[in-house]
Amino acid sequence: MRVNRLAIVAVCVWPVAGLGSIASIVLGHIAFGQIKRTGQRGLGLAILGLVLGYFSLLASIITIVVIVSMLVVSTANSLAGLGDSSNSFGSSSSQSSQTVSSTELRIGDCFSDNALDGSSDPVPTVSCDKQHDDEAFVIVKTPNVTDYPGDWALSKTADALCRPLFEKFVGAPLDRTNLDYSEIYPTEDSWNNGDRAVLCYAFEDDNPVTGVLEGKGFSYPLVGSPAGS
Repeated sequence: MRVNRLAIVAVCVWPVAGLGSIASIVLGHIAFGQIKRTGQRGLGLAILGLVLGYFSLLASIITIVVIVSMLVVSTANSLAGLGDSSNSFGSSSSQSSQTVSSTELRIGDCFSDNALDGSSDPVPTVSCDKQHDDEAFVIVKTPNVTDYPGDWALSKTADALCRPLFEKFVGAPLDRTNLDYSEIYPTEDSWNNGDRAVLCYAFEDDNPVTGVLEGKGFSYPLVGSPAGS
């Protein structure tokens, strides 16, 4: 008696991104029913496909719930704190050259790309009136959960938090300006030491800038996009 083909497929498709877990569950149930009716081999494979499918689906749901909850809580915290001196645009500024820890960068600090390559900590900052690459424009907090959520989840959360605040800061949509943003978020070690801060910073793609970037989004138009449009 041959092995049920759907049982084999159910075991193979669960790692596929997107609907792989659902396909594995559906095929596993179909194969299970066919095997019960026909007496084909592969019952163990069908059960394994079901287990893998449900496990993968559960893991995906948990990941989504964690990310969404982090976004909701962090967005609420950041919006509530935008008027506070630790979370508002332009509340602090590097008036002269200095060095600070990468975890102590403040809103308004300006610095160069090579300051974030990990080779220099403390990070050298410069006056924003001088040529620089990056400008810190807001700091938001992630939820104070105990367990480190992982680099991927934190990076997605930080990116989603920084984008709307970036567009508000520069006064232009991301797809209408040559300015861009990135973020510094906790490492596993700093998270375990209580760090929950995400620092968002702005820069112009491939070019250094002079002066602050607040409200300057349309002063740096994308190629082919008229300034101020």
